[in-house]
Amino acid sequence: MMEGSESFTDTVLSWSLEDICNENLYKHQVEKIPESVQQFGACSYPLLDETRAQLQSSMESMHSPPFCQVNAIQESKPYEGETKLYDMEIDGWGNSDSGMELHKPIQGDVFVLADAKLETISDLRKLGRWWLLVIVTEVSTDKKEDDRYSLSLKVRAPKEFEVNNDNGTSLFLVFLANITPNLRIWNAMHMCISSRWKVLFGDNFMKSFKNLKSFQKKMSVLDLLLKLSSGWRPKKRNVDTICKSSSMTLKQFKVDDLYIVLTIDIEKDSKYMQVLRMWDLLPGLLDIQKLADRLDCIFSRYTNLFVNLSREKCLEGHLEVPASWPLSLDVVRYKDLSSTESMSNSVGDSSANGSCVENSKVNESLLLMKFYSLSSGVVNFLLSDREDSKVDLPFEVTDQEREVVLYDKSTFILGRSGTGKTTVLTTKFYQKEQQHRMVDEGFYDVESNAVEHAGLHNKAGQSSSSALNKGTVLRQLFVTVSPKLCFAVKQHFLRLKSFASGRSSLVDMDDFDDEEAQFRGIPDSFCDIPPKCYPLFVTFHKFLMMLDGSMSNSYFERFPDITKLPQGRQRISRANVLQTFLTTKEVTYARFSSSYWPHFDVQWTKKLDASRVFTEIISHIKGGLRALEAGDGKLSQLDYVQMSEGRASSLSQQKREIIYDIFQVYEKMKMRNGEFDIADFVNDIHRRLKCEKYKGDEIDFVYIDEVQDLAMSQIALFKHICSNVEEGFVFSGDTAQTIARGIDFRFQDIRHLFYKKFVLESRNKKHDNRKEKGQISNIFHLTQNFRSHDGILKLLQSIVELIYHFFPLCIDVLEPETSMIYGEAPILLYSGDDEKLFKKILGSSGIIAGNMGGFGADQVILVRDDCSQEEISNSIGKQALVLTIMECKGLEFEDVLLYKFFGSSPLKNQWRVLYEFMQEQNLLDSTLPEHFPSFDDAKHSMLCSELKQLYVAVSRTRQRLWIYENVEELSNPIFDYWKRQHLVQLRELDDSIAQIMQVASTSGDWRSRGIKLYHEHNYKMARMCFHKAGDTFWERRSEAAELKVKADHMRTSSPGEANAFLRKAASIFEAIGLFVPSARCFYDLGEYERAGTIYLYKCGELELENAGECFYLAENYVLAADVYARGNFFFQSISSCLRGNIFHRGLEYIKYWRQHARDEYDLARQGDETHEMELEFLEHCAFHYYEGKDDRSRMKVLRDEMLSTQKFLNAQISSRTSKYVWEEKLPGDLKRPSNKKYEKQVSIDSLVYFWNSWKDTVVHLIEYLGSIDVNDYISHGDFFLNYLGVWRHFHDGLNPLYLSLIYDIDWVRSIDKRSFPRNEESVPIDVHRLVLDAQSYWSSEMLSLGIKVLEKLEVLYNFAINNSDSVFCQSWSLIHIYEVAIYLLESKFLKMTHYHAETLHIFVTLSTENFVSYIFPLDWMRSSREDMISLRQIDSCKCLLNQVIVEYISSTNRLSSGQMGCIAMIILGSGKLDNELYEKLIKNLDCNSPWKKFIEDLCDNIQSELPEGYNSERPKNATVLEYSVASERGPLLGNISQEPREVSLLWKFHGALFGTYSQNWSLHCYNITPDCFLYLVDCLLIRICCFQGYAITTRSCFIERLIYKEEHNQVIVDDVRISFECILQFLTDVVREFLFNKTDMIKWIKKCTNDSWKMYYSLLMQRLVFVLCLLYLNFGMGFDILLDLLRRKYITDQLPKEFCYVLRGIASLRDSVSRHVVVLARAFKKSGNPLVVASFGIDCSRFFCSDAIIINMKANICMAEIVRSLFPKHSMIHSSQGQTYTTENLRHWSRNNFPVDFDPLWEIFKGFKPAKERDQCNIFSDASTIKLDVEKIIRLLAAAWSGLDDKEEQKLSREVLSMLDELVQLYAALDGSEREVGNNMATVAELSRRLQWRSQRFFWPEKIQPIFTELYMEHNTKLARKAHA
Repeated sequence: MMEGSESFTDTVLSWSLEDICNENLYKHQVEKIPESVQQFGACSYPLLDETRAQLQSSMESMHSPPFCQVNAIQESKPYEGETKLYDMEIDGWGNSDSGMELHKPIQGDVFVLADAKLETISDLRKLGRWWLLVIVTEVSTDKKEDDRYSLSLKVRAPKEFEVNNDNGTSLFLVFLANITPNLRIWNAMHMCISSRWKVLFGDNFMKSFKNLKSFQKKMSVLDLLLKLSSGWRPKKRNVDTICKSSSMTLKQFKVDDLYIVLTIDIEKDSKYMQVLRMWDLLPGLLDIQKLADRLDCIFSRYTNLFVNLSREKCLEGHLEVPASWPLSLDVVRYKDLSSTESMSNSVGDSSANGSCVENSKVNESLLLMKFYSLSSGVVNFLLSDREDSKVDLPFEVTDQEREVVLYDKSTFILGRSGTGKTTVLTTKFYQKEQQHRMVDEGFYDVESNAVEHAGLHNKAGQSSSSALNKGTVLRQLFVTVSPKLCFAVKQHFLRLKSFASGRSSLVDMDDFDDEEAQFRGIPDSFCDIPPKCYPLFVTFHKFLMMLDGSMSNSYFERFPDITKLPQGRQRISRANVLQTFLTTKEVTYARFSSSYWPHFDVQWTKKLDASRVFTEIISHIKGGLRALEAGDGKLSQLDYVQMSEGRASSLSQQKREIIYDIFQVYEKMKMRNGEFDIADFVNDIHRRLKCEKYKGDEIDFVYIDEVQDLAMSQIALFKHICSNVEEGFVFSGDTAQTIARGIDFRFQDIRHLFYKKFVLESRNKKHDNRKEKGQISNIFHLTQNFRSHDGILKLLQSIVELIYHFFPLCIDVLEPETSMIYGEAPILLYSGDDEKLFKKILGSSGIIAGNMGGFGADQVILVRDDCSQEEISNSIGKQALVLTIMECKGLEFEDVLLYKFFGSSPLKNQWRVLYEFMQEQNLLDSTLPEHFPSFDDAKHSMLCSELKQLYVAVSRTRQRLWIYENVEELSNPIFDYWKRQHLVQLRELDDSIAQIMQVASTSGDWRSRGIKLYHEHNYKMARMCFHKAGDTFWERRSEAAELKVKADHMRTSSPGEANAFLRKAASIFEAIGLFVPSARCFYDLGEYERAGTIYLYKCGELELENAGECFYLAENYVLAADVYARGNFFFQSISSCLRGNIFHRGLEYIKYWRQHARDEYDLARQGDETHEMELEFLEHCAFHYYEGKDDRSRMKVLRDEMLSTQKFLNAQISSRTSKYVWEEKLPGDLKRPSNKKYEKQVSIDSLVYFWNSWKDTVVHLIEYLGSIDVNDYISHGDFFLNYLGVWRHFHDGLNPLYLSLIYDIDWVRSIDKRSFPRNEESVPIDVHRLVLDAQSYWSSEMLSLGIKVLEKLEVLYNFAINNSDSVFCQSWSLIHIYEVAIYLLESKFLKMTHYHAETLHIFVTLSTENFVSYIFPLDWMRSSREDMISLRQIDSCKCLLNQVIVEYISSTNRLSSGQMGCIAMIILGSGKLDNELYEKLIKNLDCNSPWKKFIEDLCDNIQSELPEGYNSERPKNATVLEYSVASERGPLLGNISQEPREVSLLWKFHGALFGTYSQNWSLHCYNITPDCFLYLVDCLLIRICCFQGYAITTRSCFIERLIYKEEHNQVIVDDVRISFECILQFLTDVVREFLFNKTDMIKWIKKCTNDSWKMYYSLLMQRLVFVLCLLYLNFGMGFDILLDLLRRKYITDQLPKEFCYVLRGIASLRDSVSRHVVVLARAFKKSGNPLVVASFGIDCSRFFCSDAIIINMKANICMAEIVRSLFPKHSMIHSSQGQTYTTENLRHWSRNNFPVDFDPLWEIFKGFKPAKERDQCNIFSDASTIKLDVEKIIRLLAAAWSGLDDKEEQKLSREVLSMLDELVQLYAALDGSEREVGNNMATVAELSRRLQWRSQRFFWPEKIQPIFTELYMEHNTKLARKAHA
């Protein structure tokens, strides 16, 4: 049906006479209006039917209505495409009844236009009669005409008709009805409201409206509301009544026999504006007067300004429109009467409180009544004839709440109980959903129902969050601890959503049982959650499980109960097993107090409360912010004890020490029991999230309600799932209610946590280095209470003030709560004894007039603990609800009796400390005690918890509170405190009071209360309620649930009794038809077959997965596979087939799912393990059929395996680039990689793996086909024939016959299959055709798929360039491109076209042109990273670099010096060439080229020697150029003997480098790039350095030396500087010239590159300075240049700041190179390229320092060990005491960690000997002993280090830290298997040698031993003190 006014009029005009007279025309549609509003316009059919009935009634009395004759008619000119409009000129109006007033037509009139005057309805049925319905759309006004009627109309007709005014036929109009009200309501239902006024109506109005029986009357009321909203006001009637006391105007509008009572109110939004507030719809004046009196009392408290503004009128023509004022006017509604009206001493007098506005019951209050805004959706809802149980209308929020809702940044909401925190949270949540829906559906220009309702329409859609963009999924998450609250908020949201969208998706609250049912459909992971699951409403427990499931390994996999599942089943059984596991292994407070607390030392527990200890453990020791920052997630004892000093703690240092001792015992007991607490779970998640990135969905907005129930570490987890720190978080709670066991904090703590862990860490991730203070939201305080009246709130505030005073940092300071409702003050009851009390107040508890007397369902007796509860329950039986304070949290009652709270308090007479506060407040008088104790933190620490519990107890009541105590000396302090402030009433319990206290309740009331208690898991009290309600079903359900809880608690201690409880619960559940919980009980009992049967046959499709799980565990694999298959659970079904060897059925499932898995979500449901399971199944299947000689089945399996590999490959190619995982290291085994790893990921490695796997299979297949011989022997093992679907059958034992077992197989191209007879499913094939066709097909497939792989690799390479700074990823991509392309080019199986060959050459060129720049980058340190070192050593890298050389050779006939230099760089950076490439290269080199001589010698293919007459000395006054030229021509002085090849190579290297340098620098040819030239300079320098027997170099230079593997031992020259002075001087002069000749350097750079010369120049300067430093450190040359450049700003500006800063320190140290090594080592470490001291046999210990890396090249250590030494990791070791040591956290050690089992450890240290080579064979047997000694030394040194604070000890402190690093590395090297320790022997030996050298040089005996002695004495003193205590 169309929407809008035209659709309505078109529908009406289209009716035939039969339609109008058909009373059942819309009956079918009307009866089927859904119970909840389905869509806008759901009430259209009743409205149409009402209109039809109205027209029918008029037609039946057609003789009396007005009529007229039409004089002229013509078709109107079309307007905006409108047709079927006609202009009419009519004669005067007439009536059959002359007594009636003449009709005056108006818009909306419906007429019958006929060709005759009609008398009755039968005239319309006459043969030949022409007629139709028309509606008036416009009435013309002509002043010349009589005002009583009009002669010109514009009407709309149902169809176009021919107009002929000259045929003599007369047309008549007969009036039927005016349908304007119907049309107005229609438009309102279809979002076409054009209102000027905002109309608000309250619950009373809606209830009265819903009670109307007549649809016509409902339409009349709504029509009036819509008219009023448009600005219409009656002119003739006075509707205003002036209130007596307030002068406010009360308006009354009559509709039939009803009156709408409203006032003009003022609402604050973007401005102050008048609105219409509908109070009620009343039938008579008496009711109106009662309402007016109540309202007048309220209005009398309005300010004069507010009243005057509400009475202002603003007119626009004949319409009254709302007036408005700017916010600057500051309109205040209520007068502040607190200063003018004093409080009466008579407590309970309504005049006593001037701040209250209304005197009524809370549930009857007009001020607390919800109001709703009139809109399209509301009109539909009001007209619907259904109850509102499944729809919630968005109600108006207060000004204070609106401010919070509209705040668009992350928000903190703090309010006491009943102040609407959850309402604000839900409204904010709903607002975001509505904004997103509006954006997504693109109707921002249309008024939104929901947003407008909440008074938020002015802000709709105005959010900076990208989450609200069109087309995106809005991911919102609501989290709270309570399952009930979570469910209630979800239901409220869904009801709001049902109202907005018109669709209901609710679950009845009665059906809510537990978390499993509540969260059905929500995955146990945040990864790839289906969009339809959002928004998420979860408990914090579910949130933890989802976060745990989002990571690679689960926390619970460490527990035997989880890991005992069969392999591959953990994921399937996760939900069921974890649910069982959590109930038995999680340490909650209940388990802590019952199972742990009694086992602690009585001397500890007698001074403490179990609740307080558990709170300290969970909230502070393991869950606080400081614990979060500790390495192991736990505070040290010292840190915890020191908290008593820092935060106004109520715990003394002594008590904290005891608590920590209890904590340590508790941890050991917990570990021994195999149990865990929530802090363990949370800390483990934190630890894993540090090691691996969160991979789940990014949540846009997170809402956390009742945040006071969470510890700091728990709250910090939310930072990982939402990066929208600025806008995305809302925290709501009340720390006054922090009585949850294990939780303790303030809201200010949350803000601190949010800033530190959310804001700052978010900035760090974004590399935002802003230093200004972060801007985070202030805390919004909600102060208006909607639950209780003023009398209760005042008592609550008095409790809060006590907490403020005694414990100022344990609760957030808020403004006092306010309530506009007056109520009587709480009553202090006095009674003779307890039995008299209950006998009086409970009475006979009989049934009175259908209601049960005594205490009602909305009344409760609150007691302190379980003992008191049991005592009273035994006394009164089932006559009243009795709850503990902990149980009542989250509930509210009309009346509360607080029973003996103070008499049972553990504080006893310590309550007298309250008198101290009263004295300070001047509340003491002569009647009160004069002597009382002073407050003491330690003595009165429990007072804080007591006051908070009292607060919770008092805040549970809405109306009446009675407090009963029977021990006056214990309760007098608090009672006196209250009485002095007139906050309570004193009453002696008599019959009159008892009668007032009794409230009768119906069965429905008791049932409703029982359901609430059931959802709070208070099954015992729920059973009582259902018993009183007579509800057997719910009573038995509660009994079963209670039995199950008992069984869960007893499962460990008494498994037999627990099983009996479980079986009884299961039987009850099954008997009452609750099959799911029944099956779950049988599952927990281990009766899997029975559980599965219940799931399968009685629970429907939703429980198929659980049914399959049960049958699997029962080992009924056939049934398990079938059940899983029914539910489309692929993984589980195939797993069952595999476990049960049901291969035939498994193959059928695979085939079926391949054909039917279409939907993306269905594929996702299969999970990441699906493909792995499929391949594993096929492998087992193939083996099974192979063993059974079943060739035909085997053939199917093998083809499936090949297809699976190709499927994986196609999936990798088709995956989005952004989904690819990029790893920063090589795969573990390049030759034999594991397919298991790659089946689970989408990465470049997995892509290439599957390509190689598929390609190899195809190659083997093609090779096999080429080897087929007709004389082959009989064999049934031809797997590759089976791949092709071909069976080889031997005829007569000799001649093979080939049959295609698949008739339409695709590779058989040239065979005309119709020419062959079919033998069942086989087709004979000629062997030669088989070979040719199959080979051709598979060759083509390999080429085609190979090019697709290359194209994907190119896309990935470009993606890596644009999205990753990783040189490794980009290099690795190019290597793969080269390997695939070169393989295809060189493959003998491919017959490729020229086009394909060119395509492949392009890919090869892509690799070669770009790869060199990654291996030898401008920023030379990038290629020296650990990942690049491993990459550069693989053969693929060397092959690609060799290909670069080949292309150099192929590109020209003669290589330039620059190209030769680049080739030399490649050889030096990758290794020697093979002979074939070497020969090609030599042929292209100039015979006399110095590069040729160098490369020949470098590649070791010819013998070389130094020229005769060699002399290494350079003549004085000879320049670099002169000497170098001379040396090239021949010796300068004397003769020399033949030198080793290494020396010869060095001189030839120098000659080639000098020739290139002199050519480029003098002639400016710039054939070689500056970075290539400097790379060669580095290589030449380190080669010279090695001749010393040691080398001081950088890590990057040393790595280049390592990569070019030398086969000869290093030659050592006696005096290197003299021997190679010529070369060293050349290097020094080159560096000087490059450094100081900036102009020529820039020219050279610009000639060689198009990139930014500034960056190029800066990097070259850094490299030149590094070279200069190495020249100085090794040979003492260039120190003056170094000092000179430090004075040149244009050079120092190019250096890293920290490097330069440290380097300047060298100027003050001119005495020793060894001292300069320390400074330069620190500088190089700052640059990220640390100094390396490599020894080739010469002792260079004088250069050792903590910032340098020491390598002993004579230790026969392998390349891998050298690399590990070059890139030391922060080692981590686990001590024998369970502590974790790392090189980081040891730096923050303290004296308190001094070994407890102290002995003279320095003796161990002094006696510790390094491992020597001769005893390495025995080292493993002693490894454990050595490790213990190492651990003790670590602890000793760490403690000693804390004493090294003075400046003179700074050097010693650095040495201690270096020693700690080496000790941790030594521990790690010894910690492993025998083989691992054996592999680490070289490392162990080197570390031992270093440690001994350090100890002898720095520590012994005079420096460290005094510190040890001091520590020893401190430790003994501490032990003595403890013993004395």
